[in-house]
Amino acid sequence: MKERALLQELEAQLQAEPLPAELEAELTSAVVARPHDPAARLRLYSVLVARYVGGSVSSSALLLHLPDIIRAAPWSTFAASVGLVDESAPQHDDLKRAWRDVLPTIGDSPEAIANAADFFEPWDFERAGHLIERGMTLDSARFGWRRAGHELLGADLGVAGCSYAAALSYFEASRHGLFQERLSHPGLAALAAFEAGRVERSLALADEAFGAPGMGFDDDRHQAHTVRGLSSFAEHRGKASYELLASVVDRLTAQGPSLRLARRFALAGDVAPVEDYLRLLGNTWERAGALLPRWRQALADGALSALTNPGR
Repeated sequence: MKERALLQELEAQLQAEPLPAELEAELTSAVVARPHDPAARLRLYSVLVARYVGGSVSSSALLLHLPDIIRAAPWSTFAASVGLVDESAPQHDDLKRAWRDVLPTIGDSPEAIANAADFFEPWDFERAGHLIERGMTLDSARFGWRRAGHELLGADLGVAGCSYAAALSYFEASRHGLFQERLSHPGLAALAAFEAGRVERSLALADEAFGAPGMGFDDDRHQAHTVRGLSSFAEHRGKASYELLASVVDRLTAQGPSLRLARRFALAGDVAPVEDYLRLLGNTWERAGALLPRWRQALADGALSALTNPGR
């Protein structure tokens, strides 16, 4: 417990005052000299995270250290890996092993359970569900929107018992939890409402996402763009929906794009806008290089069920 307290204090310091990038070589040497010192690795990782956000380092540099971060500090914000790793990445198995090793030791830490659930959800839906239910018993406000998102993903995957209507009800319930006066994830709620057939409600929630303050809602604004495009497409406004497809790249976060609207175009036999969209992604999203060949092949083969972004 004492070591965890010290690491938590160190992480808080690093979040408040990131170390300068010039220290990377020195910090790397410290990790090489003391490979089992979690504090040394946290210091190096904080520098790499800052460089990743700034676009000067790739996710592979982070993934090299992430298994050790997970084992040493699974509760840490640095242990969160959503948006960094694709299932086809060579480091994915290392991360799975790290989380499986540490799960028996995380106890009732909501932070560690949340990090684990976020990691497993795109690849192991059932395990993530068990983690989320465990988290709900500890902190329903923190895990309410995760339960809603889990239901949304389950509906996408066709998991028995999961529905968009249930996902929407969970999102609506989160208005009375962590964020009180507003939904915790209005963009995702708008998506659930649209897929549940409640178009007017979905557009109202999309408006709420655009009005949400701060960069923490960038991903919800991205989903709101998607919902507006889906609604436009459903009304056969071709030019408007095409423009909205291009706008879906606005404010992309590390998690990357939703491909729902692109799939609608492809399913309707209108492939050219999707090809243009994929080219646009290649110019704007850091992770696109790993996924674009797969998506282009899926489009060429007509395997449109593979035109997906894991966890989106």
